[in-house]
Amino acid sequence: MNTSKIHLVSSFLSSILLGKNSPIDHSDGAGMNLMNIRTKQWDQKALDATAPDLLLKLPPLTNSYDVIGTISPYFIEKYGFSSNTILIPWSGDNSNSLIGLGLTSQGKAALSLGTSDTYFSYLEYLKYDLRGEGHVFGAPTGDYMGLICYKNGSLAREKIKNKFALTWKDFSDILRKTPPGNYGKIMLPYFLPEIVPLVLQPKVYRLGFDENDLEGNVRAVIEAQFLSMKLHSQWIGEQPIEIYATGGASSNIEILQIAANIFNSNIRQFEDTNSSAIGAALRSTKSYYDSASKIIDWTDLVNSFLKIQKTNLIKPNRKYTELYNNMLEIYKKYETFILKGGEDPERSREDFIKKYFTN
Repeated sequence: MNTSKIHLVSSFLSSILLGKNSPIDHSDGAGMNLMNIRTKQWDQKALDATAPDLLLKLPPLTNSYDVIGTISPYFIEKYGFSSNTILIPWSGDNSNSLIGLGLTSQGKAALSLGTSDTYFSYLEYLKYDLRGEGHVFGAPTGDYMGLICYKNGSLAREKIKNKFALTWKDFSDILRKTPPGNYGKIMLPYFLPEIVPLVLQPKVYRLGFDENDLEGNVRAVIEAQFLSMKLHSQWIGEQPIEIYATGGASSNIEILQIAANIFNSNIRQFEDTNSSAIGAALRSTKSYYDSASKIIDWTDLVNSFLKIQKTNLIKPNRKYTELYNNMLEIYKKYETFILKGGEDPERSREDFIKKYFTN
């Protein structure tokens, strides 16, 4: 009842620098599920369903690149900032990473491999995931970003690593020496409740092996993560030409090679894995130039800077394309069977083993 304004962490910190209530950018507004993604305004029906008089308590929405004012006199007097220091709205980590990884045109996607795993892609046109698994944000470019997020990211990988008392080098060595397709051993790695697909009761499902199979578990958890990611990102509607990898596990070449093979796409690593901070800096640069009437195209800006960041290129091994396409269909059938019921796809898995692993 006595609440004056409701802020996200991003807009609250932006407000501190501004010295007054800061607007919320379209990306964070979409993340709140209170913004109409078409009009990029607060949606009255969503607000009414959430709380009374909510519109009066929310800051206005704005573009990610809009200048929202100059820095508060407090920071000028105490820390010596220039009185001409302009501010733009703060934003979320994924929307900043979209820019920090150079995803400003069609055909590019990103993998953020951290505590949770995220797959996101630039969208020139608005698209929806009618199953409700993916989310669409307003992008800093003024376009859109499609995203899916997995709770069982590094948490699942570490469960397997720790169970067998492995180092990450041991883990990588096992991935290197085990075959794509894992002899038909398939895992649904719900160590924790999952977001995509929605799994409320955690349970790990192993098909064709058990929890004591060291090599089987190591490869199965990685293949499962990227098979699921490819399966549940299909609503985005295009095959990525190139995928940029960031986050802690993006330093592991063997993990990225499996991702490249499953997605059948080139994958690039970056020297600096803090793509979110880079993206925020590039957003500031773009707004600075725009405010000085020195218009610079997003793609030109990110290419001029990020070309020095690109490092290793991991190419897919095309001889495994068919194998992983077949494995994806089996994985999809198991996911449907286990989570929704229906026909047991064990026969399909046995046929897969005969085709690829029986001499």
